[in-house]
Amino acid sequence: MIAAATFLVPSAVVAQEAFEGSIKAVMAASGMEIVIEQHTRGQMFRQDMNMPSAGGSISVISNNADDKTIMLIHDQKMWMDMAMMRQMMRGMMGRAQEQAATETGEMPEIRRTDRTETIAGHECRHYMVMHKDGEIDLCAATGMGFFMPTGGVPSMAGMGRSQGPSMPELPKGAEKWAKEFADGFFVLKMQAQTEQGPMSWTVQSIEKKKLPDELFKPPAGYNEMKMPGR
Repeated sequence: MIAAATFLVPSAVVAQEAFEGSIKAVMAASGMEIVIEQHTRGQMFRQDMNMPSAGGSISVISNNADDKTIMLIHDQKMWMDMAMMRQMMRGMMGRAQEQAATETGEMPEIRRTDRTETIAGHECRHYMVMHKDGEIDLCAATGMGFFMPTGGVPSMAGMGRSQGPSMPELPKGAEKWAKEFADGFFVLKMQAQTEQGPMSWTVQSIEKKKLPDELFKPPAGYNEMKMPGR
């Protein structure tokens, strides 16, 4: 699903202005709802969420400029280097994108609909992304920069650059959508059917602002948690 959505923002468009600020959203899946706050600045991205099954409140901070990702475990005031997990996820995303591109040699089928709605005070248009495992319903706004629920364009672009030659060429049809989204592609809502059931992601609030450096570092008093062995 992520691979199909990623093709919506080809590299020709990523050079445009990216969103900087904070976004609050609700992700619903498997009968649960999780409130997620996402903070994006340049090549840095932070995601805050409350996950009782994972030890309470956690944050994931990625800095694509130096290819680093850390996790903050707030209840324990600890942080952990996620380099191994980042490498694994990057490989998985690269393989998924490469497979999606080589299977057809073309963009996933995208349908621009006439449906619009207002979310968090912004109007967005619905696009249906069709792929072999189902379809994704994306409601995206223009004139707000670029943002994807998977971590924002800067994070995804950073993962792609670090892969180098393994990334596939832009598939046929990408130029059309580069022009379609020249004024921005800011996803305010995403709905999809997965093997585990329906999944949705909906923005609750958007605050465009300058973010401080401290937001992307372990807070004072947090100790590093070392992973044993591999």
